[in-house]
Amino acid sequence: MSHPIINVGRYHGGSDDWRTPYRLFHNLHREFNFNLDGAATEHDALLPRFTDDINRQSWVGERVFVNPPFSMAEKFLLKAPEADVCVCLVPHRSKTTYWLRCVYTNPFLHEIRTLHRAVKYLPPA
Repeated sequence: MSHPIINVGRYHGGSDDWRTPYRLFHNLHREFNFNLDGAATEHDALLPRFTDDINRQSWVGERVFVNPPFSMAEKFLLKAPEADVCVCLVPHRSKTTYWLRCVYTNPFLHEIRTLHRAVKYLPPA
């Protein structure tokens, strides 16, 4: 089955709720062994345990996978240190204030991986 090419951005599609390509998630899950999908609904959850409420779900002791709505990236990056392991798929916006505060100066951040721009996120469920 082929998927349409999706240009993720402010002027393409009007939504920032793009789903993670399964192959990308599978490779990350194999490496990190997640036990919680931290930004999912029952329609797009990639793990049996998931939450759609970042404010009420504790991430303490969890191995969290997160592909948040891009407009909420800062909120999820601020919560990430609460987890034992957290992988966040967020746009690389290195000149924004939140990126400087949540990524570059975060003592809990151990690694940044830049995905190839050809990664095709799936349309919202």
